Amino acid sequence: MMKRWKFMTAAAIALGLAVGTPAGTYAYVSKSDDGSKNIGSWVSGEQQGPGMVVFEDGTTVCLFCSNNKAEGTMITYGGEIGSISVGMCYNNKQNGMGVTIQKDGTRKSYFCEDNNIKKNIVLKSWMTSDKVQFYAKEKTDIEDGKAIAVYPSGDIYIGDFKDGKRDGWGTYFWNSQKIWYMGEFKDGVKDGVGYMAYPEGGEYLYKSAVWTKDKCQDIVFYYTEDDDIYLVPNKDSKDHGLGVKIKADGTVVFLEYKNGKVTNAKQDVYADKAGNRYAGTDGKKGSGVKVTKKGEIQIGSFKDGRLEGQGFIYSADSMAREEGTYKGGGLLEGVSIKANGTYYKGTFERGNVLYGKGFYRSFRESMEGTFGDYTGIHRIFLKDGSSTTDVLIDGKVKR
Repeated sequence: MMKRWKFMTAAAIALGLAVGTPAGTYAYVSKSDDGSKNIGSWVSGEQQGPGMVVFEDGTTVCLFCSNNKAEGTMITYGGEIGSISVGMCYNNKQNGMGVTIQKDGTRKSYFCEDNNIKKNIVLKSWMTSDKVQFYAKEKTDIEDGKAIAVYPSGDIYIGDFKDGKRDGWGTYFWNSQKIWYMGEFKDGVKDGVGYMAYPEGGEYLYKSAVWTKDKCQDIVFYYTEDDDIYLVPNKDSKDHGLGVKIKADGTVVFLEYKNGKVTNAKQDVYADKAGNRYAGTDGKKGSGVKVTKKGEIQIGSFKDGRLEGQGFIYSADSMAREEGTYKGGGLLEGVSIKANGTYYKGTFERGNVLYGKGFYRSFRESMEGTFGDYTGIHRIFLKDGSSTTDVLIDGKVKR
């Protein structure tokens, strides 16, 4: 059974990332010899963000792609195997810890190196009084390290822990709904940059947002299997406010939401001399949505045609987005998120230059400190799930 699972996940990586370059920003890619299909998003020919490979027998492999490589976590479920596997992924290969739950409920942890299970590495396993099964290299890893937690509901979490709680970067899989979240956690709940991905045929392929204490409060990016994109303000995790729908052909539709439902799909639209379009505002002052002549989407408060105060910008060409506090159209403080999962939270200079205090993270490294002179804590993430830590002063490692 384990060999069969290894084959399916390895095949999913090969199928999803090597069958060709889709022509658009979204595509189904089918391999003619077995009918498998890859579902995801592409930017400039590279697969980026959450996606899935669905085999003909129903086996589904969920993964996150960064620059055409599977990174972070891989989840496998359904099909003839019938088991559920959640494990770490690094540089397009299974690397690090994981766990498999068989049809009969039997659980088995494992540790991979370059797609091969290392029999000489055995994870410690223990169960708490509230029936949570933990797996880790050491029991102390749930105090400050990486571990796996299997909950009584069948849900699985793999990632960072602190003081016994989910804290840092990790992935949570809801077993009954086949929904998964990859991103930041704090004190046991979603908090920070993250992605929520859904099973095939769902209303959305995935959504990307910034969570605060388990709720979305700002602009949420929704991506559908029909290649439609929604950019919608959220209040307590409900769509609320004026947003847009970007159709697959690039057409932009203005939509107003209230408590999760569309209340007004016919907005008055204003156009300025430069060819920019506005809804909810004429651009001179007030809050609303701006679609630039180049197709960039801006949502927030405006003054003289530029974002002033709280705002959000989405670039259709790169699928990059940013949100925070603006002045004269430039971002002063907030979050910048790239399509490949790289992000920065902190202060900016001249609108988009990382400068001042902040936190940067990719699938290879992170830095927390002062940008501009690059002074702070720098971590390099290794393929076995561990990391190295250095102190940088003026961009150089302190010895």
